[in-house]
Amino acid sequence: MVQGVERFFKAAIVDRTPSISSAALVSSYHLFPFAKDVVKRFFYQSHEAVIANSSASFFGSGSAGSYLGFGSSTSANSGYQPMPSTSYIAQYHALGLLYLIRRQDRMAVTKMIQQLGGGKPGSGTALKNPMALSMLIHYAAKVAEEDPK
Repeated sequence: MVQGVERFFKAAIVDRTPSISSAALVSSYHLFPFAKDVVKRFFYQSHEAVIANSSASFFGSGSAGSYLGFGSSTSANSGYQPMPSTSYIAQYHALGLLYLIRRQDRMAVTKMIQQLGGGKPGSGTALKNPMALSMLIHYAAKVAEEDPK
């Protein structure tokens, strides 16, 4: 039965709406103990959710004027447009799912920490959510504790 909804989960994880993406990530997290092989196939979508949320701007891909409804060639009142979330909570949930999927592979976790934490000197972190950043620090401390090298 889980295989039947796999396509919908994958689509929801990379959805532009943060609440949909976050709900799919949390649902996948809770589904993991029952369908590990299915949830493990969500790795690339979860990674894309972390990266997509880190590069999103407050007003989306357009300019501020066109987003707010003035200065664009379309009608001024084109309907309801939800305000994008600036909390980046989907990053937090995606990072938790990424770790859950790869927690048995220490090298994969180390690579994830280096990629998302700005492993090169002078490069900033890809994470915008402070809770996700603190969770990444927690994962790095856990890796360092297990392997003193």
